[in-house]
Amino acid sequence: MVVDLLQDDNTHAEAWREFLSAIRSIDNEPMPEFERVRFKKDEDCTDMPELWDILDRDRNPTGRLHTRGEPLAEGDYHLVVHAWIVNSRGEMLITRRDFGKSFFPGMWETPGGAALAGEGSLEAAMREAKEETGIILCAGNAALFSSSRGDERHGFYDNWLFRQEFDIKDVVLQEGETIEARTAMLYDIASMIERGECSDDTLFL
Repeated sequence: MVVDLLQDDNTHAEAWREFLSAIRSIDNEPMPEFERVRFKKDEDCTDMPELWDILDRDRNPTGRLHTRGEPLAEGDYHLVVHAWIVNSRGEMLITRRDFGKSFFPGMWETPGGAALAGEGSLEAAMREAKEETGIILCAGNAALFSSSRGDERHGFYDNWLFRQEFDIKDVVLQEGETIEARTAMLYDIASMIERGECSDDTLFL
């Protein structure tokens, strides 16, 4: 439950408090409109290798690149981003991972993934959301509410909150990445985490 996530002995308690505070602040601000568009995958880029910027443990760029799918060396990290999209009713958009994924197949999470070489954190979050859901996010609606380092999986995890209206009917899933989308309240996500239905990335708040 949400209360369990906010306990002081929970390693993610402070991040969850910040996130809950950000969600509650929505009621005090007008919700912007946005253009609803349907995303079409760029077939011309399907054969291109995905490259990541390699960071050191202090998040400094090393100037080296990493090819997705290859193991990262000890001391090397890359950036992973997630977009928490919340509407004026406090509903969040979450997606279900394709069962063919190597990690966490069939698990629920917020739209996100690895930042590409040369991408900034916010830029990557907006791109991932567009690719996985077809929804275009506005940078002016974004706020970074947590950032952490995960040594076991060699990642820095940035979580962005987008306070923006969306229509679940406009979601266009990305083949090979997402198979389902739904809205969920914060307490729904907390319960899903307890039941083991969310990817581990969701816990990196």
